Amino acid sequence: SNPAAGGHLGGTAGVGSGAFPGAIQPGMQDLASFNAACFPWAASTRGRPRKGMMRRAVFSDTQRRGLEKRFQIQKYISKPDRKKLAERLGLKDSQ
Repeated sequence: SNPAAGGHLGGTAGVGSGAFPGAIQPGMQDLASFNAACFPWAASTRGRPRKGMMRRAVFSDTQRRGLEKRFQIQKYISKPDRKKLAERLGLKDSQ
């Protein structure tokens, strides 16, 4: 079929052309409210990290060496040891 003639290969055939009478075709100013109404999960994450998502930690060379040295000695670390190591390296224990 011919995309220029409104065939299915055009990608945008029917959008704004009346091919779907009664379909919602928002203007640019209505797009944000349209998205929030139809996709509430999309509006909640815009502009800030999702709840529960942690950002990638960036360590200094000294911190990285300290963590690597401890990992060579002990692969899994207990909570009290983790807190002590974090304090010594200037990190939060969750890092």
